[in-house]
Amino acid sequence: LDALVKADDDEEEEEIVPGDMESILNLFLAQSSHERMLKWHYRSRHESLIALSNHEFYDNKLVTFPCSGLNPDSKGLIFHHLPETHYDRGKTRTNPLEAKKVAEAIMAHARDNPNLTLGVAAFGVTQRDAILNQLELLRRKDFSCEEFFKSHPHEPFFMKNLENVQGDERDVIFISIGFGKSKEGFLPMIFGPLNNEGGERRLNVLITRARQICRVFSNFTAEDIDLRRTNARGVVALKSFLAYAKDRSLDLAHRTGKEPESPFEEEVIKALRGIGYQIEPQVGSSGFRVDIGVIDEGKPGRYLLGIECDGAKYHSSKSARDRDRLRQEVLKGLGWKIHRIWSTDWFRNPKKELERVVEAIEKAKVSCAGMNSDRSSKKKESIASVSIIARTNETKQAAPMGFEAYWEANIDVNLGKDELHTIYSSKLADLVKKVVDIQGPVHKEIIIKRITKGAGLKKAGNRIRGAILRGIRYAVRNDLVRDSRDGFFGGINQSTPPFRDRSYVEPSEKKLEMVAKEEIAIAFEKVISSVFSIKYKDAVTNVLARLGFRRITADVRKRAELVLNECIAEGKITRNGDFLTLRK
Repeated sequence: LDALVKADDDEEEEEIVPGDMESILNLFLAQSSHERMLKWHYRSRHESLIALSNHEFYDNKLVTFPCSGLNPDSKGLIFHHLPETHYDRGKTRTNPLEAKKVAEAIMAHARDNPNLTLGVAAFGVTQRDAILNQLELLRRKDFSCEEFFKSHPHEPFFMKNLENVQGDERDVIFISIGFGKSKEGFLPMIFGPLNNEGGERRLNVLITRARQICRVFSNFTAEDIDLRRTNARGVVALKSFLAYAKDRSLDLAHRTGKEPESPFEEEVIKALRGIGYQIEPQVGSSGFRVDIGVIDEGKPGRYLLGIECDGAKYHSSKSARDRDRLRQEVLKGLGWKIHRIWSTDWFRNPKKELERVVEAIEKAKVSCAGMNSDRSSKKKESIASVSIIARTNETKQAAPMGFEAYWEANIDVNLGKDELHTIYSSKLADLVKKVVDIQGPVHKEIIIKRITKGAGLKKAGNRIRGAILRGIRYAVRNDLVRDSRDGFFGGINQSTPPFRDRSYVEPSEKKLEMVAKEEIAIAFEKVISSVFSIKYKDAVTNVLARLGFRRITADVRKRAELVLNECIAEGKITRNGDFLTLRK
């Protein structure tokens, strides 16, 4: 997935668009003429139609006027989220279902509000044409709306792409973004003209065309836009616009590009990244900077938690405490969840403080999911359907001398419309435990592979790996599994590890480095105990054969001998010359 992300981000734009032409205003300013800004905004009959532009582009210098609420036609900015639609980037470069939804909305407007003029704008030419085609089909089936399309001679209905709406205004404007998530749920950071220099100006023109209503159609939200993958000013503005359209939020958290301000912050960031969390230092929000932002992997444009790293000396004064109390209230008002770490507590007991942070992050995940009851219920349903079956090759024969046949965990994870990396760590920990109960002691790479395969995925990218590794750590912290060291994990009540015949294990997992040292050690003890004594070389060959490794490479022999030498050093096995005996 990460390779796909990089490839998509490196590709050229979807459409070739002309660069910004020199305007009369730009030519005038080039002559060093005096500039004066017109501050009274006259077009919008609802504040929400100009609020984002005023904030984002005009430094709140525009004088706008409040809506009385008496005009039923002045509804302002309305966001239509269409998650069931998909952007077909590879073929048509359109969102066909979104185009159909927009066409249906046009017909509904023509029937219900024929007195209001209407204009429709799409981000791309192909999406514009797709809407026109869908509208043509609907008009052929229903002739009752034809009068609307012939009316309003001074402001007739129009259907244009983003570059061509400058100078237009209508009572109602529909905006079809078109670009968006693919059927697989991947969102390329490509939005046509907005990715080009000056794209933010084109967006500003578009979103200020409506006098009374502006309806925005999109299959993604602001939270899906990951600004770490683009520097385009137009895309940053789009994220702000979608956030305001959906939640009326003008103060968005954003990357500042600044480095951590202290070694203490660097230590915390290093620890959190080490256990798989995605971290952004010095996140800006409403004039403040949050020391550390924890990124929501399910919504890369959203922060789950803000972490404030408090130095004891700096925060000892009363004024500092009062200021931070006010600062925290402001951030909470903007939707932030804040967790504080004192430097003295961290350096005294970093493990305890790290566990507190992880607990806060996991609680924040649950809280964020709870904000969307539909998504939350879907997650519960998808996890509830998980099952596990222990299986082995039907041709296996019972292994002699106490060597068991190797059992593999076969998990069936029904994700529904969710993605594996968005599942809570507590739920992933349950899956980890199921794998360990069957295959423990088992290497973390096999755990990752089993869960990934169970979810119907061919391989695990960085996000999935990070999520499952956090699930493993969650399982260890909550005593669901035991950390057997060196990347292996066993059952809590598993005192003596099994020693198993891997003859029929698939080649990708049939590697001696995927066998725990403790299992190899028990195998040596079992083989030597069955005879009075055995030569060193024969013991190695015999144990490897019993474990299913009949083709012995230099690396395989080296690992087996390493374990055997450790057993000898610990006194579990006695070596006399070239012969080995079990300690009595």
